[in-house]
Amino acid sequence: MKTRYLLWAVSLMLLCIFPASESFSQYDPGEPDTVRFGEWIVDVTGPPYQGTAFVPVLLFNDESVSKINIPLGWTGPLSCDSGKFVGERPEYFMSSNVYFSNDEKWVVGSGIGEDPFIPPGDGDFLYLYFSVLDTGFVSIDSTSMFGWLYLSLYDTLGLPFIP
Repeated sequence: MKTRYLLWAVSLMLLCIFPASESFSQYDPGEPDTVRFGEWIVDVTGPPYQGTAFVPVLLFNDESVSKINIPLGWTGPLSCDSGKFVGERPEYFMSSNVYFSNDEKWVVGSGIGEDPFIPPGDGDFLYLYFSVLDTGFVSIDSTSMFGWLYLSLYDTLGLPFIP
């Protein structure tokens, strides 16, 4: 019995010590960068209870970055209509896209900068527009990890780190 607990403890320590992928930096340099949500604006009339929702996504980064991937998953009766980058930092993008799948309920905002890189900042970064299909509980998750993409920022050397 004690051996099993010891094995679990050692396994947990190894998972904490070694990052999930060697290509990801284990630590965010400086203050922890953050993706968070602003105040939603929802306009629903009914019956039938349908309408629109506007969701601002805010980003804090305290150092210049070369690339940003923000994957979000949602639950509930929403359908993504579109998304757009806003503010001054996206002006530094060499390319940017907002992809989404209403069947799988995910949206990804991705932008790549080139020297000069995406500068530090805090505030509105991405606006998402949804159709509200019915009443119900809705959540948007910024901690989802998709098999092919993580919430990540890339430093000016092109090395990824997870905020």
